[in-house]
Amino acid sequence: MNLLIIYKINNSSDSIYYTHTDLPIAIGIGSITEITNEQGTLLLRFAYDAYGNRSFITNNIGINNFLFDRGYTRHEHLDQFALINMNGRLYDPLLGRMLSPDNYVQNAMST
Repeated sequence: MNLLIIYKINNSSDSIYYTHTDLPIAIGIGSITEITNEQGTLLLRFAYDAYGNRSFITNNIGINNFLFDRGYTRHEHLDQFALINMNGRLYDPLLGRMLSPDNYVQNAMST
């Protein structure tokens, strides 16, 4: 099982959240599809299209919650810009491509 735990510390109480993925990373891309609380209550459920566009199927905590910014392939979603930060380049799921060229291309005239 591929499970990430989010531990949130507040002044009054602490909270634990669990993320659930579509498939184990070994056989899939490991996108986060659900987030539950300590009691197992479903808080968020996501779906993705083939290019990584995220949609909220279930949202019981409010749509603008930066605590749960991970999603497609477990990368950071920049919802206010509709981009995905892939820790090296930004990806635009609406265009289906990266916003900058690959820095490691040996020959720009050859693929």
